[in-house]
Amino acid sequence: MASGLEKLAGDAGRLRIVLRILLVTGGLLSVLWMGFQIWLTNVHQIDSELINDAGRLRAHTQNLGLDFLSSKFLNATGTEFHLNPEADSFDRVRVICAGLLGSARGGEIPELLDDPVKDRLREWLKRVQWLENMRPGLQSLSTEEMAALTLDVNSVTRAMDLVVQEASVYAQSRVRTILLINIFRALTAVIWGLATMFIAGKLWIATETLVLLTAQHGSLLKSSYDAVIQVSAKSPFEVLQASAQLDHMIGQSMAGQSILKYVPDAKEKAKLEDFLGSWSSSKQADFSRRFTEVCTSCWRVASLAKGTFQPSAARVLHTVWHSTFPDGSHSAFEMELSLASFLDPCGHQLLAVRQVGGDPGGEPGTGVLDPTSTLFRQFTRESNPGGSASLVLPQVTFFDTSSYTLSPDKFEDARLSTFLPDASQCGLSMVSGDDHRSAPRPASVTSLAAPSIAGVSGPLVLPEGISYNTVSPYRHKEASLWTSTASQDESEYGISL
Repeated sequence: MASGLEKLAGDAGRLRIVLRILLVTGGLLSVLWMGFQIWLTNVHQIDSELINDAGRLRAHTQNLGLDFLSSKFLNATGTEFHLNPEADSFDRVRVICAGLLGSARGGEIPELLDDPVKDRLREWLKRVQWLENMRPGLQSLSTEEMAALTLDVNSVTRAMDLVVQEASVYAQSRVRTILLINIFRALTAVIWGLATMFIAGKLWIATETLVLLTAQHGSLLKSSYDAVIQVSAKSPFEVLQASAQLDHMIGQSMAGQSILKYVPDAKEKAKLEDFLGSWSSSKQADFSRRFTEVCTSCWRVASLAKGTFQPSAARVLHTVWHSTFPDGSHSAFEMELSLASFLDPCGHQLLAVRQVGGDPGGEPGTGVLDPTSTLFRQFTRESNPGGSASLVLPQVTFFDTSSYTLSPDKFEDARLSTFLPDASQCGLSMVSGDDHRSAPRPASVTSLAAPSIAGVSGPLVLPEGISYNTVSPYRHKEASLWTSTASQDESEYGISL
């Protein structure tokens, strides 16, 4: 487990470096491209205004021909034939050109962004000034000269179209630049997405590894303890997940109930509360603190204490629990508790529990010894610590399965069903109809005693007990023992493994 955690810590360090690179480069590129696009968008807006102003110049220039003809043939002296009756067309042309060329007289008219367009506009303005110089002598011009002057006005108007066209070319180039920036941004987003998928994959693998390590951790705990439960990190330390093993020991369901409920002694309860709350004060944090830690985790270098991945002994507490069974009986249990893990993000902690004294286990109130309990194993070790004297076992029921030749169609005999490959080694059988009592055969005694009292060198003294002959078992889907008797109600009895 330590090597796996060290590998995960190394992967986390490398992922932190990748995250830093992604955040720095992606952030800088995003800010740079966003600023560049905002600037180009603003420039494009200016281009649209410039194109509109150039269109106004074209309209006023075309109106100059109408002004000349009205002055010549209609003797018009006002501005009623101008494009804007409130202003002279030549004055409007000069003001617009001043703004486009960057002069202060242009008012709010934006300046042209491209010098070649400015140069072409200056050349065009010279031709407009020539037309304005022709204005005082209109009355002396002949019809043919007026026709030629009108053609000159049309030529100046077409020249304005060329200025507008060139300005449009530069504006279109800036539009293409904006499109290219968006394409590059999309490509960068794809690269960033792939990098994010890579990191997410690494995190997924790390999470699966942690889940596997946690499962292995839990399996190891279950092999050493009677029950492993999840409890809350705050008082009253409620059991968050039901445990069948713990419920069996206590005699009632503990899901949603406080661990402190079963410790009536004030001193023992204070000791247990201090033990369970040892991880609560320094580890828990509110949402804002956790959010801050997540945001800053990729920048801070993780400082791991020396020997972080070296396994150390978990804290262990011995305490006494009291429980009341459904039948009204009371029992006291000497329990050993161990905090098997740190707090998880949800504020839960893992608590390993085993019974080391008190009630012998098995069915509550029956006094039957549970061979799988810790107390049974402790009893078999402490009954004969030296191993030299005789070992006297309590009254037990053993099963002789060495020979069974009765026919299955005899209802007065019992039948056995089990998944185990060798029933004679298991000591499990069905009760026969007439409950034969017999002395145990050597084979059955050896098969029972060998796994139960390994390491005892003295003679083995076993009392007489009920033996059940079950040598010809038939199998069922469940690991259970079944018997049928020739009684009136033809009842079947089952013994679960």
